[in-house]
Amino acid sequence: MSSVLGFYDAVCPKCRRRIGWQGTPAQRPACSCGHRPSQESLDHDERQIREMRELLAKHPIKASHDERRRQRVAAGLTLRQAAKLLGIFPSDLSDYENCRSEPSAELCEAIAKVYGVGDP
Repeated sequence: MSSVLGFYDAVCPKCRRRIGWQGTPAQRPACSCGHRPSQESLDHDERQIREMRELLAKHPIKASHDERRRQRVAAGLTLRQAAKLLGIFPSDLSDYENCRSEPSAELCEAIAKVYGVGDP
């Protein structure tokens, strides 16, 4: 498992104060009011961050159909917006995301650029 070290910033749900720390999400300190989410919740957050980092690092040519859809969503694009930027029909992009056909290597390169994912 890769580490998710970084600087994190959160808002305490109890008193609304900002909490910042360096480390991992699971190392979140208690707020000055004493509130701290459960360790189970923090571990879950850490797993989600790790999964998102892995998803964004994966090149679309190596990604599954579902991962390509999740990459598009993470890029903040609707199906129509992404298709327009890629110069293809939305129905074709839908086919790629729903396991009905495979995109070409050239299209995967374009997807990586438009979505901002994969190896540089």
